[in-house]
Amino acid sequence: MVFWLEVDAGSHIARHSHPNEQITWLLEGRLDIQMGDDPARSCGSGSVLLIPGSTPHEAWYREKCRIVEFFSPPRLDLFPAAAGNPYGLLEA
Repeated sequence: MVFWLEVDAGSHIARHSHPNEQITWLLEGRLDIQMGDDPARSCGSGSVLLIPGSTPHEAWYREKCRIVEFFSPPRLDLFPAAAGNPYGLLEA
């Protein structure tokens, strides 16, 4: 599952986890991220982050960010209606 999004400066994603592996590609902007028990680190344009499944993480967006996020397997918790049809296949 792939998302393209813009996040406003000053936004905060509270500490959470999910069973899905996450790859975040920061196209533009700057954010700080804290994963697991590691200290927070600052990331800028061009950074690629790998967040293993079930790893607690939290993010602070220091500048407006354009990002692409990849999730495997798909995040059905974000689209519960897709749970019965996770690949968007049309029924005959």
